[in-house]
Amino acid sequence: MHIALPVFWLLLPLVVYIGNRCRTNRLNGLILFFTTVLAGYFLLLAAVWAVDADLSSKLDRFDKNGDGWFSDAEMTPAAERAMQELTDDTGRALAPVIGLPYTAIWVFVCFSILYLAEWITKMFGQKSNDDEMTPPVVRYPESDVNPYQPPGVG
Repeated sequence: MHIALPVFWLLLPLVVYIGNRCRTNRLNGLILFFTTVLAGYFLLLAAVWAVDADLSSKLDRFDKNGDGWFSDAEMTPAAERAMQELTDDTGRALAPVIGLPYTAIWVFVCFSILYLAEWITKMFGQKSNDDEMTPPVVRYPESDVNPYQPPGVG
């Protein structure tokens, strides 16, 4: 589970962009940006919580009597390694603080690339509508008949 959340965090801007493109009435870009940033922030916090819970459960395996404290008999090298992994992670500790700006930068970069690609395909991917808008010219053989005259006149 703690692997799936960061992967979904990475794919969130693409999923939201494609979802918005499939809508008949598309959302405003700024509203879409801010809601994606907030959703990504909470997703990042959930991923940090999942990693923290996983590391805590690994450490709790070494607590033989279940009191939450580690006696000298319980402190094996593997238990020390597990404790080190749980306590020495600055990124997890700072995630609530830096998670929002970090997510905003990621969503901004992704949306910029996606909307730029959409604009480029609109500008250069479509053929000119001038050919479709001009009516076909009907050529008559040279005669004295005015093609704009009602039938039977003249």
